[in-house]
Amino acid sequence: MFFFGVHVCSHCLLKKTMKLLCWIWLWTLFHVGLQKAQAGKSSSSKRKRESSQSEDWNTFSMNLHAKNVLPATVAKRNIEKANKAGAQGKKFRAKKGKANAARCMFNAYPKTAWPKLYWAKVPMKNLKTDQVEERWHPFCLPHEWLAQYMADPKAVLEAQPARGSKVHAALSKICMGVFGTESWPAEGLVPIGFHGDGVPIQGTMRKEGLDFLTINLPGSKLHRDLRVPFTVIQSKFHFQYQTKEAILNILVWSLEHLKKGTWPVKRHDGTAWRKSDKARSVLHGQLPAKGILAEVRGDWDWLNSWLNIPAYNTNSGMCWLCPAKWPESKAWTAADRSSGLSKALFVQRVLDMGKTLCPFWGLPEMAPDVLCLPDWLHTVDQGIGADIAAQLLIELSACYPGRSFKLRVAGLWQDIQSLYSEHATEYKLRSLTPEVLNKGKGKPANTVPTLKGPAAVIRHLIPLLPILTAKHFGGGTEHQVACDKLARFLAQTYASMETNDIKSLPKLGAKVAGQYMALERHALRNVSIAFHIMPKMHLFQHICECGFAPKEFWCYQDETTGGFLAKLFTRKGGWDNPGKNCENMFLRWQQLTSFPCVPVD
Repeated sequence: MFFFGVHVCSHCLLKKTMKLLCWIWLWTLFHVGLQKAQAGKSSSSKRKRESSQSEDWNTFSMNLHAKNVLPATVAKRNIEKANKAGAQGKKFRAKKGKANAARCMFNAYPKTAWPKLYWAKVPMKNLKTDQVEERWHPFCLPHEWLAQYMADPKAVLEAQPARGSKVHAALSKICMGVFGTESWPAEGLVPIGFHGDGVPIQGTMRKEGLDFLTINLPGSKLHRDLRVPFTVIQSKFHFQYQTKEAILNILVWSLEHLKKGTWPVKRHDGTAWRKSDKARSVLHGQLPAKGILAEVRGDWDWLNSWLNIPAYNTNSGMCWLCPAKWPESKAWTAADRSSGLSKALFVQRVLDMGKTLCPFWGLPEMAPDVLCLPDWLHTVDQGIGADIAAQLLIELSACYPGRSFKLRVAGLWQDIQSLYSEHATEYKLRSLTPEVLNKGKGKPANTVPTLKGPAAVIRHLIPLLPILTAKHFGGGTEHQVACDKLARFLAQTYASMETNDIKSLPKLGAKVAGQYMALERHALRNVSIAFHIMPKMHLFQHICECGFAPKEFWCYQDETTGGFLAKLFTRKGGWDNPGKNCENMFLRWQQLTSFPCVPVD
C-alpha cells in the first residue's frame, strides 16, 4: 500500500489505527469523568465544594480500576491528570507515573468490612515443567465472614430456611446425624450453600478457564442473591486431583469449625499461626452461632470433576441418587428412581475406580443424595429442553418454503420474531440458523441437534413452541401430532416450574419423557437420529419427582456471579501468578460488594 509515494505495510497500518482508536476511547472516557467532577463547580446548589458531584467522580474514577475497566497504569494516570485539572479525586500517596500503579490503586481502596484473606500453600502445576509445585493461594474463609454476620441474632433468624423447602429437609437429615435430633441447636444454626463451576476468561484469542467456588445463604430472603467467593483458580494450574483436594480440604476445615461453633486455634494443616494470621490468633472460644453445609450446586461436569459425582458413562452407575445405568434407565419407573443410593455404595464405587475420595464425603453427615440435586438450568434449559426445542424447530422448518434448509430456517425465524414481539418476550434468540441448531456446514450427519444459546433465552422460547406446532402440525400426520404433544407437554412442565407447582411436575415430567421416548423409538425404526435422548433426561425426571420447587436450587444467580467474577479477574498484563491474580479479584470484589447485614427495624 502506498501513501504519498511511501510504501506502508497493511499490518502496521492496522496496528497504528487500532492504537489510535484506543487512545481516542481513553481520552473520551477521561473527559466524561472530568465533566462529572467539574459539574459541581457550576451548580447553583448551596452545598459545599465537597458535593456529591465530586464524590461521584471519586467513586467513578476508582471504579475504573475496581470494575477492571482499565488497567491500573491508565486508571491512575487519568485520576492524576483529572486532579491536576481541578477535579476532587483520590490523592495518591505514591509517586506519580506508571511505577507500581497496581499496588498504588489497590492501596488506595477504602477499607471494607470483609475479613482479611487467608493464604495457604496449594499444589499446582508448573506450566514450564508440567510437574507439581506448592504455591501460596488466597481464600475467604466462610467461618470468618459468617461469624461476623451471625453476631447479630436477627441475622441468624433471617437466614432460617422455609419449612418444606429443599434446604430445610436437608438440614433436618443432617442435624439428625450430627446432633441426634431434627431440631436446631439452641444457639442457632445457619444453613450454608456451596456452588462451583468454570467460566471462560481472557477473551477469545487467549481463552482460558477459571474455576470459581462460592458460598451463599440459601435460607435468607434478604441476601438470597449474595454469592461470596471462597476462591478462584485458573484451570491450567490444576495438577491432577491434588489441587482440588487441597482447596476442598481448606473449605472442609472452615466448615468443621462452623459446625462446632468454635474458632480454630491453628491453621488448616495443624501448624501454628503465621505472622500474617495475627488477627486470627487472638480469636478464641465460641462463634455467635453454628453453620452447616446443606446444599451443593453445580453442573454435572463440575460435580464429576471436583466431587466424584459419576458421569453418564460410568460403568458402575451414572447417578448419585439411584443405581441407574445408561441407557437402561430409560425404561425405569418413578419407583425405580426413588430406590435411592446409599452413601456407602457411592463411596465404594469411587474407590473401586481408583479415584481419590473428595474430602466432603469423609464427613459422616455429608451425603451426595442429601446435598446435591441436579439443577434446572444445566439439566433442562441447556440440556433436554435445548435438545427438544432444536428437534421441533427442525421439524417445523419443513413447513416453510425454500430450496435449502438454511432458507427454510430463515422463514421459521421470521415467525419466531413475530411471536417475540406479540408476547413481549424479554430474552430472545439473536438469530436462528442451521449453526444455532447444531446442524451447520461441516457437521457430521449423525450430529444430534441442540439449540445453542443462553439458558434464559431457551427458557423463554419453550412456551412459544406449542403455538408454532399447533399452527403447522394441527390435524397433520400422526408424527406431527406427536411432535405437537411433546411441545405442549414441555411447555406445561415449564409453566409448572415457573409457578412452583410441585404437585403437577411429576405427572408432566412423565408425559414429556414418555412422548420423547415414543418419538425416539419411531425415529430408530426409520434409522434416524431424530429425537435422540441424552442422559440428562434421567436427571430431569429426578428434578420433577424430588418434591421441591426447582427454582429454589437452580444456578441462574450462580452463573451471573461467574460472569461478574470473570470480568473482575481478567488480567490486563503482568506476571501470570495464580495467587496474585486471585487476590486482585478478591480486592476488586470486596470493594464493589457491601458486607451483608440485617436492617435495623
